[in-house]
Amino acid sequence: MEHFLPLRIYKTVKTGTGQLLPSHSPHLEYQHSDRPVRLKPTYSPSKGHVSGQILSSELPHVGYQQYDRLPHTPDRPVRLKPSYRLSKGHVNASIVIGIPSVKRAKSYIIGTLRSLFRNSGDKQREDIIVIVMVAEPYDLSYVSKQAAEIDEHFHNEVESGQIEVICPPKEFYPSLENIPQSFGDSPLRIKWRSKQNVDYGYLMLYASFRGKYYIQLEDDIEARPGYLREMKGFIREQEHADDWILLNFCSLGFIGKMFHTKDLPAFANYLLKFYITRPCDWLLGPFLLTRAGCNSWKNTRCKRLKSVVERGYVPSLFQHRGTYSTLTEKKKAMKKYKDPTYNRGLISHTRLNPPADVTTSIPTHNGFTLDKAYLGMAMFWGKRPKKNDNCTFSFHSPVDIESFYFRTGNDEHPSHIFNGSILNVTVDVKPVALVSQRNSPYTKIDKAADLTKFVMKNDGYITVASFNEGGVAKGDVPKSIGPVKTLRLDVKSDGISLIILSEIFIKPRRAVKI
Repeated sequence: MEHFLPLRIYKTVKTGTGQLLPSHSPHLEYQHSDRPVRLKPTYSPSKGHVSGQILSSELPHVGYQQYDRLPHTPDRPVRLKPSYRLSKGHVNASIVIGIPSVKRAKSYIIGTLRSLFRNSGDKQREDIIVIVMVAEPYDLSYVSKQAAEIDEHFHNEVESGQIEVICPPKEFYPSLENIPQSFGDSPLRIKWRSKQNVDYGYLMLYASFRGKYYIQLEDDIEARPGYLREMKGFIREQEHADDWILLNFCSLGFIGKMFHTKDLPAFANYLLKFYITRPCDWLLGPFLLTRAGCNSWKNTRCKRLKSVVERGYVPSLFQHRGTYSTLTEKKKAMKKYKDPTYNRGLISHTRLNPPADVTTSIPTHNGFTLDKAYLGMAMFWGKRPKKNDNCTFSFHSPVDIESFYFRTGNDEHPSHIFNGSILNVTVDVKPVALVSQRNSPYTKIDKAADLTKFVMKNDGYITVASFNEGGVAKGDVPKSIGPVKTLRLDVKSDGISLIILSEIFIKPRRAVKI
């Protein structure tokens, strides 16, 4: 998937690497995937008179881009160099964590950083960068004070380059006065949310070349133990790694939203273009729709695309803890600003399963449908299953399945499971070899396949596993079975209770590295 930024004109000057390019030579630069591309013409009669300069955007310690125009400041160029910066300039992190922070009645940033580092293993955090952006460009004494406090508590992390502190330049901000009213918000709230959008835009532009993935938090959160391990594992599980745009690790506002860093400039430009129109989390939805080529998630095609471009992880890896908002009129609402899944046990992993048509003969309970469970949007809750009921997943294209994992029940309803000692439920697959036509390339199952431990059914299905007493069915599918057209969960006896299918993961044979 190719991602482009608006063209911007610059002239080159001497960089920190010692490279000197002719200052009179005009270039055009655009962002192509994760690298800048210069479109210097092979011939041009122009005298090369342009405005604005750019130093190398590859490394933060080499230089900073100076845009001729940004969407929120079309009347003047804007330099991206921070007005304050405590940093070792490290790059190539696996995950960049961005934390915007502003002055408030009580600062939570030390507690937030302590939670992030205490709840992650030493090995897991070796290749991360935490960027704390203190967005108070008109009060650099406060910025310096915050940076000194962070350095005092986390000196080793600052020295190793795992933590850095920055402040945007005041020139980056447009006027935030006399903004048109919208959504019935007060002028104070409109100014607050508009500045927040500009803050986020700066932080994302700054972080966009620092690593592979970027996740944004707030300065008053708590991290779940092992959050880095779970995040990295969830990334690896995404089969079509280049297709997703957003991974969501918290349901609250803009907390826990992860992007590829190559997508950050596009979203930052979107925030800066529409910064006065609505809050940042309300701008995220239209951005995803645009990127998916949809104007609504309601039609079937776009529903499927939504499950690809946006993936959610449950339970939340982060919880909001602050009670003193950066906006004084929000103080009462802050006490209720909690993610209800944070303290729960593992309800479900939202995986990117292969595209499939999903059906079941088990009646649905309270609207918790099987298709939503397959897409990772919710669990499947079914009424009492009967003998010969099934859940069937018919893949749009044959899938060479490496492994599968099905989990039933949850912490609130631990008895709503396919209990193997009471209810006989099998996992069956139908190889393409048994359903294809004569001229298909899949004419028979590999002769080398050892299928003696599997049950071959009369309808062409092969049983590869059964649910155990804990309500879990998992296993590997031998490669020799070949591509599979259909997988089903087959109920062989009557149930005695409701059933919850809380996790569905069908993994094809293709690994994703981070």
